[in-house]
Amino acid sequence: DADPNTVRDADPNTVRDPDTNPVRVGDALPDTKPDRYEGRRGAAYSPSIAIAVAVAVAVAVELGRDLDAHADPFLERTSVTPAPGPERALAGACILICAGMLVMGWALKSQCLEPWDGRQYARLCYNDIQALYGARGVDESVFPYVHGALDGGELTGGAIEYPVLTGLLMWATGLIASDADTYLVVSAIVLAPFAVVASYLLARLARWRALMWAGAPALALYAFHNWDLAAVAAAVAGFWAWHRGRPGWAGALFGVGAAFKLYPLLFLAPLLLEVYTARGAASAGPQDKNGAASVGERLRAAAVPLAACAVVLAAANLPFIVAGPQGWLATWRFHAARGPDFNSIWLWAAPTLETTRLNLLTGGLSVLSFGVAIIFGGRRARAEGAFPFIQVSAAMLAAFLLLGKVHSPQYALWILPFFVLLKVSPLWWAAYAAADALLYAGIFRWFYDVAYRGLDSTIAKQALLAGLWGRAALLTALAVIFSRSTLAVTRRHTPMAAKTWPLSHPSPRVTSGSSVGA
Repeated sequence: DADPNTVRDADPNTVRDPDTNPVRVGDALPDTKPDRYEGRRGAAYSPSIAIAVAVAVAVAVELGRDLDAHADPFLERTSVTPAPGPERALAGACILICAGMLVMGWALKSQCLEPWDGRQYARLCYNDIQALYGARGVDESVFPYVHGALDGGELTGGAIEYPVLTGLLMWATGLIASDADTYLVVSAIVLAPFAVVASYLLARLARWRALMWAGAPALALYAFHNWDLAAVAAAVAGFWAWHRGRPGWAGALFGVGAAFKLYPLLFLAPLLLEVYTARGAASAGPQDKNGAASVGERLRAAAVPLAACAVVLAAANLPFIVAGPQGWLATWRFHAARGPDFNSIWLWAAPTLETTRLNLLTGGLSVLSFGVAIIFGGRRARAEGAFPFIQVSAAMLAAFLLLGKVHSPQYALWILPFFVLLKVSPLWWAAYAAADALLYAGIFRWFYDVAYRGLDSTIAKQALLAGLWGRAALLTALAVIFSRSTLAVTRRHTPMAAKTWPLSHPSPRVTSGSSVGA
């Protein structure tokens, strides 16, 4: 994330980490290199982006046909059933709207295909993709992690602050880019299909509600800001696999997502509890005296997604741990040592809090909030017959975003699928989008005011603070609303599901109804 007390070099190909190589307010701004960028405009790359979107549409359609062609052998023995399939026109509309938002996102970020002389903040086109091209050795095709290290707080030698699949994606796209501008173009082409596939799967899961993903302003703001779309697509695919009655595949896909960005790992514990209560009871194994599956049978069922996730994470990480343990560890040491960022409540609420204490505070509060969400989910399971997997996952993510010491702008993409999958009012989605957009515009305009105008207390800063605290209030409310909501994805009652939680008098399962705020 950018630092308002720093400015980037005018040439983003030589940009350095602002935390370790800053240019302070009042320093002479570096000379720009207009000749190198003369005649280069984002519109020139629009056909490539359009082609990438078209290919993604074709892949998504074929994926849907393939999934429809294979019946789930476990489906009739579980409590999960597909939602009524949306008309192809609806899925197509979601994809087209998503494509339109991606084009808008490209129009925004392509303004940075020119000298970074302040326009990256003034025009709101700043992106980590160009900023990290030189700062993380992508410009020199340094293979990530293996020879990396954390030297004086700076990641060097190919060390990257993201999990390994994101590092590999950064490196691979850098191989065919000659400078930071073409790197942004190539990255946009690679990332666009992830957004389209997520749109298609969400449309299949929740019909028209998928428009809250496909048409979200955050998609235009952040699609090409960082590499988070890959993790979001993997997480959505995990929810799709769960919906199809394949919890093992769901666990594996959450592992893939966690190898891009860690947050999908949050969904593993709720998934295991859902499988333990519902999938275990549906298995044709030993049963207890009440007719429910035995504890051993449930544990074996829950072990499947756990093992699948573990295998994926091991396959992704072990080669780097063996080849360069210091480079792999540098990622996690970097995050342990870093302070709060400007998008986090902690920088503004406790700016002088020492990093070690901040880590303990945020970690402790996060674990506590996760425990509360899981306990509340357990109470719902006793009343309804199955653990509310998606609701608890959403509540845990909202708490994580609220309490984390780092809250990068593009994290807004993480929470969007839950507005689709749960029956919460679109007004909550609109309020969150408004607060997020206000924060986005405010923070980058404030960076410009501080770094290029020498001003601090400006309207932009007030917008930043209004957006930040407004978003914090919304996340607090959403953690409760998500946990109490019902699924927008259709589910059905099965007799066995009512016996999945060992109580003397289990209540009938709730399968429909209005949610809080719906």
